[in-house]
Amino acid sequence: MAAALVLSLGWPGTGLAQSATSPSPPPAVDTDQLPISVDRIQQQLEHPPAIDLDAVRPNFRAEVIEKRPQWWGEIDWLGEQPRLPQPTTPRWHDEFLNMVTPPQARLYGQSNNGDLAQLVATSMVQAIVTRALVAKVRNASENRHKREAQQEVDDALAAWQKQQEEKKNDQ
Repeated sequence: MAAALVLSLGWPGTGLAQSATSPSPPPAVDTDQLPISVDRIQQQLEHPPAIDLDAVRPNFRAEVIEKRPQWWGEIDWLGEQPRLPQPTTPRWHDEFLNMVTPPQARLYGQSNNGDLAQLVATSMVQAIVTRALVAKVRNASENRHKREAQQEVDDALAAWQKQQEEKKNDQ
């Protein structure tokens, strides 16, 4: 048992000591023997690229067209015309979006833990304050229109009463 322990402890040390003292250089590659032309690759790399990816951001789209399998067809208690609700989005769609969308581009992607709680709280406060402000402005506008209409009616009544009094005085 002790010999196995010494052997297992000594084994990695000897390997590390040998690799540290004599690093082996990588083997030389003869580019003439390769089935590719290194000169042609270098010439193509010297040319400017045909597509400038900084100017135009490419859009990649994929569409899958397939008839949805009717898995409920073998269930006899559904009858001839099953009316099952359609799922909103399949689970693999969310998994795919999480795989291809960077965290910075996701909704609340750069927020985490306390930042997200603060963002939610400030958004709720902003929504409440905005609703209250809109309600106050709407009420003030309605009250102003009511006051103007009341003033117009009062002025018309005063003018009518004045006319009636003048008619009485003239008779």
